[in-house]
Amino acid sequence: MPPREITREAYAAIYISAPWHPKVLALPEEDRAAAFGYWCASLVLCQAYRNDGEIPRAQLPAVFACPESERDRLVRLLVDVGLYEDAGHVLRVHDYLDHNRSRDEIESAHERMRKGGRKGGKASPKKGTSPPLKPTLEGSPEQSRDSSEETSRDEQSREEACAQCGQTLTAGECWACSSDELDRKEAS
Repeated sequence: MPPREITREAYAAIYISAPWHPKVLALPEEDRAAAFGYWCASLVLCQAYRNDGEIPRAQLPAVFACPESERDRLVRLLVDVGLYEDAGHVLRVHDYLDHNRSRDEIESAHERMRKGGRKGGKASPKKGTSPPLKPTLEGSPEQSRDSSEETSRDEQSREEACAQCGQTLTAGECWACSSDELDRKEAS
């Protein structure tokens, strides 16, 4: 059963080498996949509840749905190899805070983002802060963005209209009719 407090997605950090870590390989081969899966699910639960890697034993059924006897067996295996630390009524995920942000760090970051978002919502947009994308029939949007970013600030700040269609020129070119207005002006 997923935690009721989940209001937005989060993630738990796990190294890509985790399946080959000596502690994981120390798990009995016949139980390794189940124990590793349970351990990964416990990392996710710790992030969801922001419990800094401490799982009260009463909360173990929320880690992953399985029979109590299977859960007890997997927890014992994880304690035996050192992936969990037994602290009585609480299990600690070994080195959890070395690899994941703490509750305080997460809440502080959310507060900064909330305040920044509020400020950003009140600020008026500045004209010409980012160059418009130049549509292209050939190439990708990235190529279009890259070529429009190469234009100089002087070219971006000019607001001339295309003589053929009246659209605002971007870097001396009309995106609507592909006219190169500046070249024609310089040629005449």
